[in-house]
Amino acid sequence: MFVAALMDPHPLLRLGLARILGSISSIGDVHTYDPHDLEPASTGFARLATADILLFGMCGDEALDQQRLERMSALVSPRHVLLLADDPHWMAPRHPLVAGRVRKSAPTDLIEAAVRLILAGGRCFPASCSAGEGPHPVAQAVPAAAAVPASIPHDLGEGQSWPSTQEIANGARALRITPRQFEILVLRSHGLSMKAVGQALHISEATVKAHASSMYRRLDVANCQEAIQLAVRRGVRLQATVEAVPPADDMDG
Repeated sequence: MFVAALMDPHPLLRLGLARILGSISSIGDVHTYDPHDLEPASTGFARLATADILLFGMCGDEALDQQRLERMSALVSPRHVLLLADDPHWMAPRHPLVAGRVRKSAPTDLIEAAVRLILAGGRCFPASCSAGEGPHPVAQAVPAAAAVPASIPHDLGEGQSWPSTQEIANGARALRITPRQFEILVLRSHGLSMKAVGQALHISEATVKAHASSMYRRLDVANCQEAIQLAVRRGVRLQATVEAVPPADDMDG
């Protein structure tokens, strides 16, 4: 089971993030921290041998964010760091283990998907992050012809990006499904729920479910997990690592 730590100056946000982390079945322990706990004289914090992921809430003060992240790193020894920011233009603190960045106001499902992806060894940076903004610029430029959903990171994993229009067409043709159905399959393979997929593609959740049901009938499978397994057997790349696939109980729709 994974161990997660999170730090943010807003109590209600900490509570909400703790609930998101607690809902992920692969996370066993969640430790929350208030920035005031990071003062050298404070004893109101718990040291961890290692945290598999640290959700670090930025405040927008570059020097203070850097100081707090260094202090948290010494405190919990994170394997991966996910930055949370109110403003995409805030300068990110420099740290070699930063693996992603999302807005604090992002939908719950997208934050959860980012956590799942990072725990699986991937990276998650929004399109608004420029190469000079964070410690890990997007690894691959998305081809100009690619229709990248606004809410989806260009970089969907280690060295992987949102498929180009041609790749979407090729994948759909190989599976004998529609391009839209293939897009949904790619996003679902990265851990996004039906609701989050709809938000990313700017369509309703009901429309996503309708596309998914039609896709399952075409592929003669019972659910999303079987669809992903079928795609893998046929050699169709979904731009996802195996570990990024959601657990079976979230793949029924």
